[in-house]
Amino acid sequence: MKKVILLIIALFLVVPAMAEDGDCEYLARIVANEMRDEPFIVKVAFCEMLVNQTENDPFPPTLPAVAHTLGLSRAKTATEADMYAAVIALERLCFFKDIFYCKKWSEVKNTPLEKTNGVHLYDWYFYSTGSM
Repeated sequence: MKKVILLIIALFLVVPAMAEDGDCEYLARIVANEMRDEPFIVKVAFCEMLVNQTENDPFPPTLPAVAHTLGLSRAKTATEADMYAAVIALERLCFFKDIFYCKKWSEVKNTPLEKTNGVHLYDWYFYSTGSM
């Protein structure tokens, strides 16, 4: 509980400072467009997935390159929740350290192995391997 309270305080102090950061704004606008009506935790997982891709081969090394590769587009503005999700991902708080892909839950095959090697969040499935 103490950890969560410290995280919330840190977010309120860090977000205004990072709002000027190009990567933070870029990531927040992507999540605002691509995950507009999703719960906050899904937005965080999506942001962390994109950041994870920039830090690992064979993915492109920048957020714009990753977004272009995946065909993602940005919204004109981002909400406060979108900005918080971007900050959590860029600060590498690593709630979803090893995820690199996501699919709608309904698209995931029904074998137990494939549904246990990732994280199921609402209507989404985040996972680490590309062989689904």
